[in-house]
Amino acid sequence: MRILLTGATGFAGRTVAGVLHDRGHEVTILVRDPVAGLPFRQLVGTMESVSSLRSGLSGTQAVVHLAALNPPRFSAAARDGAAMTAINATATATLARMAADAGAGRFVFASSVRVYGAGSDRAFVETDPFRPGDPYARSKAEAEDALHGLREEGMAGLAILRLPVIHGPGRGGWLGLAARLGRRGWLLPRDLANAPRSVLNRDNLADAIAACLYGGATGTFNIADEGTTSLGAIGRLACQWAGRRRPVTLPGLPGWMMDRLPLVGETLHHARRPCVVDTRAFAATTGWRPPVTLDDGLHASFCGQATVAGPR
Repeated sequence: MRILLTGATGFAGRTVAGVLHDRGHEVTILVRDPVAGLPFRQLVGTMESVSSLRSGLSGTQAVVHLAALNPPRFSAAARDGAAMTAINATATATLARMAADAGAGRFVFASSVRVYGAGSDRAFVETDPFRPGDPYARSKAEAEDALHGLREEGMAGLAILRLPVIHGPGRGGWLGLAARLGRRGWLLPRDLANAPRSVLNRDNLADAIAACLYGGATGTFNIADEGTTSLGAIGRLACQWAGRRRPVTLPGLPGWMMDRLPLVGETLHHARRPCVVDTRAFAATTGWRPPVTLDDGLHASFCGQATVAGPR
């Protein structure tokens, strides 16, 4: 299958590109600038100027759209809703329409479980309403709405995958922070650490996308590893790996006080709430099960690996 992959140079995209290539697909990757030494055809362009990509879509049979603007949570850019809507929603809809016009029969879009908003005591299912709590989540919800509109106009072959936090070696964000502290013998405050959450190993993401393309699945699906973890569990795992037998739990504010902190309260509220998704719909449609277990994936991601800073 001839596939255009966006976001191929990102944290998860590199793995997705490699898996699709290794399984015999002809992969073209979207890049800002040419990259030497890659076994893929390269289409030079950006989502900011998505309309200029039209000629590069000729002959494409499927588009896998991973690229997104997702700034670090505590940065000023994370509050720029207009910028995220332009890239994550408007440009996504433009790309999907151009792909359909070019004859691509499949469009796989990486959305986010953040469209559901802050978690509750039950797992999210695909029919739950949108309650996005930040500009990034709103832009993903807007993208989904736009794609559904295109489907109603006759665009076939659309699959929307709602993804939790992706993990793998080098993962930053909250998961990376928990592991980095754990290797030093510290655990995040309990009000941040204990909430259960779904996560997704990037090898499992790549396998799920391949299954989606192979099986022709259409619709909206939650994708995650089997089982749940927490920031506290990741911290304790890193403690054990580093031989820290008596980890110290860092002091922290009560949850209700975190929620009211200026600028960062919304981010902290989201981080300390459960975020678990029900993945049975995708399994029933495709027969897919994650090839990498949760425990094996977490060990590979956070035991002995350097991580970058910054909650996401």
